[in-house]
Amino acid sequence: MHMTKPSTSSVWVHTLLKLLRAQGIDTERIVSILGVSMPSEPNYDLRVPTEQVSKIWEESVSQCNDPSLPLRLATRWPLPSFDALGYALLSSPSLLSGLERMSRFLSVVSSAAVVTVQSKHDRTTFEFFLHGGGYKIPHQRYEFDILCFLQFFRWIMGRHLDTAEVELAHEQSLDTNLYFNAFECPVKFKSGSYKIIFGTEETLLPVPTSNHALTIVHDDYLSRCLDRITPEKFTPSVKDAIFNTLAEGEPHRSNIAKILLISERTLQRRLKEEGATFSLLVDQVRKESALKYLSQPRLGLIEIGCLLGFNSHSNFSRAFKRWFGVSPKDYRNGKVH
Repeated sequence: MHMTKPSTSSVWVHTLLKLLRAQGIDTERIVSILGVSMPSEPNYDLRVPTEQVSKIWEESVSQCNDPSLPLRLATRWPLPSFDALGYALLSSPSLLSGLERMSRFLSVVSSAAVVTVQSKHDRTTFEFFLHGGGYKIPHQRYEFDILCFLQFFRWIMGRHLDTAEVELAHEQSLDTNLYFNAFECPVKFKSGSYKIIFGTEETLLPVPTSNHALTIVHDDYLSRCLDRITPEKFTPSVKDAIFNTLAEGEPHRSNIAKILLISERTLQRRLKEEGATFSLLVDQVRKESALKYLSQPRLGLIEIGCLLGFNSHSNFSRAFKRWFGVSPKDYRNGKVH
């Protein structure tokens, strides 16, 4: 069994292409140029690599020469885009419950996407992160996804969600009115991450179509979907343990085995069964985490290297250049090949 590369459901990509065509984009040419494998109709079992989704965005913006493209795409088909996850949110008892369900099951739509939900005092934060694979993600892709999430949440609640605010990690590149008209709420830039922030009280309101019996059915179905697309049962636990100990320095197999309450021999055997090695997982966790940390301007490059468990900045730089072909500094400055 091999590690699954970050990918997005072709149903989501199919909807995206449909929206782009409505804006006059020659999507057939883009798909042909990029060699994207797309069915003529939505196919829930076919997935598209995250790098190709980013390239679709780049080609589309370039073709129409309009960086405001994602703000003009109306999400008219939310349920097909979000697959069964959309129906699960519709049956959730509250918006907060739905947000947490989104965090748990989003891999059904995209294994390249990670959502964390945190409620603190009177604010609930929905934070969104995308894995780009070996390709830098265009900020237009982030804008479109955040806009889809926000409009979808409003749709299932049947209300505007007056307390909503949006934070975008990139710099403002368009007129303020374009962003406000699209998101219909305050938008903050250069925040270090991509977030939708709600008033907690509003997230506790009931979803109009809430249905406890259906929630159980949907959760069971989505759990089986996750089992099908992420068959590895052991590897994620190892990666989580590695991530949680990175800041302490170079991860050691013996220490991770102790954390997982197994022997080193068992750790090696189970990883081998899933086609993975300990050193490969350490490298993958560092690579994935590096992109997330670099998207946070408040973190310095030396600090990021320490968080990734490197004993020197030069070691971090060498590893990063091996992963992405550029130095961490150049990547942060947008100098990507």
